Amino acid sequence: MPPSLTLFHSLLLFSTAFIAGGLNAVAGGGSFITFPTLVLIPLGGIIADRTNRHRILTIA
Repeated sequence: MPPSLTLFHSLLLFSTAFIAGGLNAVAGGGSFITFPTLVLIPLGGIIADRTNRHRILTIA
């Protein structure tokens, strides 16, 4: 874990990924949940954007 990533942030990311995975399985659009969460954790908006873009490109 990066030093700025706390246990709270890790649990938030895990639960968000779980919910977004269920949403993607049913209707798609999990990025509407994961991207804002990635922006909120203290890793930066650019990393959040690139992580989200990588996920979209690898699925498509």
